[in-house]
Amino acid sequence: MNFQEGLIAVFSVLASLLIVIVVVCLGWYLVWKLFLSRFKLVRELLGLAQSADSPTHTDGASAAGSGGDTSKSRNTRKPEDLMNMQHCNLLCLPENYQMKYYFYHGLTWPQLSYVAEDDKGNIVGYVLAKMEEPEPGEESTHGHITSLAVKRSYRRLGLAQKLMNQASQAMVECFNAQYVSLHVRKSNRAALNLYTNSLGFRILEIEPKYYADGEDAYSMRRDLVELAKLFERELPPSGGTENHDVAAVITNHKGAGHAGHDGHCC
Repeated sequence: MNFQEGLIAVFSVLASLLIVIVVVCLGWYLVWKLFLSRFKLVRELLGLAQSADSPTHTDGASAAGSGGDTSKSRNTRKPEDLMNMQHCNLLCLPENYQMKYYFYHGLTWPQLSYVAEDDKGNIVGYVLAKMEEPEPGEESTHGHITSLAVKRSYRRLGLAQKLMNQASQAMVECFNAQYVSLHVRKSNRAALNLYTNSLGFRILEIEPKYYADGEDAYSMRRDLVELAKLFERELPPSGGTENHDVAAVITNHKGAGHAGHDGHCC
């Protein structure tokens, strides 16, 4: 091979590399543009869902388990909240979901899912909930808890119980739910204690090999009829309902414990 042929070969290789780089950059650009377009569409859809509901309200209840901890409420129907919920789920639970599943809940039942935040606005817990289709021959409306988690360093503050009660209240007020169901691992004693002793769930049956790793699950149910009567007595004089899609913002968290009764299910 003479010098001219070698030069041509070098230029051919460089030209090929340049073409590859241009194609890759163009591909990433198109993917990024498509992603941004879809993200903008989701934002618009979530905004429409938000505007279709009643105004938000604030909740001044205290978080149990740590003196001085307080909570306040805000609307959580933002794509960032759903993404942070997925991040919290990946940190805390073995049952994980694709991002589209969170958007499915957020777009279909925007009233039912809640997040708990620390004083810096970081999501430290969440409950993901939905409404279920009635069983054959069943007329009662009921909800289902898809997933519940609280980060380890924010447990024993009553966050899981608070999130569950908020979701249950929203099911009653928005959809007139008669009960709420969930599944929990047989080995998850902390969650089982929360559901049975604190929230009034009862075990219906054991579903063998419910989870992907083969573990059995307890199928549990909480009756919301009495809860609905309580809410009716507490409604404002106008009789209207309020939006409860909120976030519990926990402040003054220094010194909180690391073990607790928050549970998870799917």
